[in-house]
Amino acid sequence: MHINKRILALLATVVAIISVVGALTYFHPAVNAASTMPSAGTANLKLIDISQFNDSVTTQSDNIDFSLLKTQVDAVYIRSFSHANSSISVDTQAVNYATQAQNVNLKYGFYYYYMPTADPADAKTQADLYYSFIKQFAYSCVPALDVEDNSAGLTKTQLATAVKTFADEFKALSGFDLMIYTYPNFMKNNFDPSFTWNAYKLWIAHYDVAAPMDGISSTWMPESLWCWPRWDMWQHTSTGTLTSVPNSSSGHLDMSTATDNILLSTPTAQSTLDSPSQTKISGGDITVSGWALSHAGVSRVDVYLDNYKLLGSTSSLMERYDVQQSVNSNGRYNDGLHSGYSFLVNASEFTLGKHTIRIAVINRDGSTDWSSFSFTYGQIAYQSHVQDLGWQAWSSDGTTSGTTGLGKRLEAMHIELKGIDGGVEYRTQVQDIGWMDWVSNGALSGTSAQSKRLEAIQIRLTGAAADTYDVYYRVHAENNGWLDWAKNGEPSGTAGYGYRLEAIEVKLVAKGSAAPGLTTRAYVDYYTVPVVSYRTHVQDVGWQGFVSNGAISGTSAQSKRLEAINIILQHLTGGIEYRTHVQNIGWMDWVADGALSGTSGQSKRLEAIQIRLTGAVAEQYDVYYCVHAQNNGWLGWAKNGESAGTAGFGYRLEAIKIVLVPKGGAAPGSTDKPFVQG
Repeated sequence: MHINKRILALLATVVAIISVVGALTYFHPAVNAASTMPSAGTANLKLIDISQFNDSVTTQSDNIDFSLLKTQVDAVYIRSFSHANSSISVDTQAVNYATQAQNVNLKYGFYYYYMPTADPADAKTQADLYYSFIKQFAYSCVPALDVEDNSAGLTKTQLATAVKTFADEFKALSGFDLMIYTYPNFMKNNFDPSFTWNAYKLWIAHYDVAAPMDGISSTWMPESLWCWPRWDMWQHTSTGTLTSVPNSSSGHLDMSTATDNILLSTPTAQSTLDSPSQTKISGGDITVSGWALSHAGVSRVDVYLDNYKLLGSTSSLMERYDVQQSVNSNGRYNDGLHSGYSFLVNASEFTLGKHTIRIAVINRDGSTDWSSFSFTYGQIAYQSHVQDLGWQAWSSDGTTSGTTGLGKRLEAMHIELKGIDGGVEYRTQVQDIGWMDWVSNGALSGTSAQSKRLEAIQIRLTGAAADTYDVYYRVHAENNGWLDWAKNGEPSGTAGYGYRLEAIEVKLVAKGSAAPGLTTRAYVDYYTVPVVSYRTHVQDVGWQGFVSNGAISGTSAQSKRLEAINIILQHLTGGIEYRTHVQNIGWMDWVADGALSGTSGQSKRLEAIQIRLTGAVAEQYDVYYCVHAQNNGWLGWAKNGESAGTAGFGYRLEAIKIVLVPKGGAAPGSTDKPFVQG
């Protein structure tokens, strides 16, 4: 593993005879021999360490056979980074080796060849680099730090400080202490024996001996310089061979023996079911989703219903950044990023009543982790009686009952709960009758054979159902389309307009859960809804009827001038003021609250208008207005007293729209160019 595996060593004798005996790592004088360093436990694990040089991939035969390697060793250490010309880069085979080891469930770990400097920031940077790389993998062996380089010429104290800074930074990131790799001669010349080296596990390289430190002279290196009392891993040769590593055939493979101290505890597989999460579920399709992690890697996820009816299976797991960051930030689970699964189970799979979803996570090592979730499957069902069509089929779980686009009224309703404890009550607002009495659990609300339209509805749950669910409902109302969702007995529809209901959707959601959609405008009551109404006097037509809240008053494509206007507010505290720019007159005085602005019987065109709110309403709303002007078409929206129209051209106004918007709310359309000045 170290740079100079074969260097010359001088053997001192009394007569100072010098000879070359092999690698300094294994150097030991023949006199005053000390005892060997014992292992820190039973050393029954066989390992190798490999780098890009063990698999040059020049031919197919160079490739390491990891399936065979698994039968020959208990684990493998992989070099994470290489150093060349003071440049640090990922070993070209590191990712490949880790992936292949993972695929055959061979335990593996990483080592980092450290080039220490006196700069603490550099130590932290290298530690960060090491951690950032290995956290991507589900390694099983204690991360190792290869300390055999002092080309920076550090003192023993400086080297110890550099190693400690690196190790502390790495532990702060990963939660793990490092194992130190070194060899006797480097230890003797560079390690400060007063430093607490035994806080880290030891991987020692000492070749061609019966045990580490065997035969080393106590004079040359007394036990006080050993720095560790025991070893956890011993690299005993660099000339090993294995048939699984083809280019080791000439004897170039590091081999070690180790205690099980070098193995990290393998994390327990985890899986979580995110959905469904409620013990009582209301109708419709169900999404089964969650995530699964395994140290060995997840092979696939199977989803079963009740008595193990297979609903779906997937081996393509989705990205879950939240799981990776919160559960797998230290990289102990294989491919923690791709841990998510999701299945849409069709409603046809469920009968009303109790069910159990079972999740089987099949891991790459052959193990299976089971989880389950039990729930009651119920429905809120409803049917409507439609003009000329009669009773519709029952609908459920937010599907539409009734018609849209046909102009047909709803005349009656049935609503009931199925497979859910508790009840449902409802009442309808009927043409010429008003609100009817509450009925429940499938009874008729509305009228039969009277051709009366439904105008609004209220629905509420009772008993246990009310404790478990919220009921939401929305209606399609004449001249309004789909209104927003009402909830738990709130009115839905219109009042005071004589508008018919044309369709309805009803949905249960878990108590306190989000609404199925918007909820701001579920019921439109003529007598309470803020209204801005207006009418115009049109050339050759006279006074048109009042329109409200953004409807068009005037004409389009008829070349008819507006000659006067009335504007009023309804159901609001405060007033509205307005003035018009009139042909041959210019800007007229401000008038308010329904008074006429413009002229009568003079055939003078309106050319521009200003509108503003007063009093309390001005604090609650903004008034927006836009006009259709001769030779310009519809201009942009003006606001709160701004001018809308033209001046200096003699162009007529032909139509106008006015709308109230809650204070500070978005404009109803573009505000570009509301007024054109000649």
